[in-house]
Amino acid sequence: MMKKYVGIIVAGVFILALGMGFSHIPMMGSGNAYSCGWGNSSSGGGDYVPQKRGSAATNNAPNMTKDQARDVLSNHVKTLNPDLKIGPLNDGGGFYEADILAKSGSVVEHLAVDKISGGIVRLN
Repeated sequence: MMKKYVGIIVAGVFILALGMGFSHIPMMGSGNAYSCGWGNSSSGGGDYVPQKRGSAATNNAPNMTKDQARDVLSNHVKTLNPDLKIGPLNDGGGFYEADILAKSGSVVEHLAVDKISGGIVRLN
């Protein structure tokens, strides 16, 4: 009976020591939500935006022009539905906004293009 308790205690101590030995290894990655589109672009979609022009913090390029923004929206919309058209672009400060139109001329979507990053966002 004593051997049984000693065996259980030794096994418990071993498991505890093993767990403490691996406690310095993160179980859920590095804590950055790379798969959610934030962080390192080499890790499965991080930092992804269509037509991305570089990091806003390190980008020294001038702001995107209206023609460049129209090209970004046009490429994006054509991949979704080639029958849609882009309405006039309006300057919204840090972005250009435009209505996406159906063949009939009705508004399907209202999108914006960030002037620095080239990222496309949906506006309500």
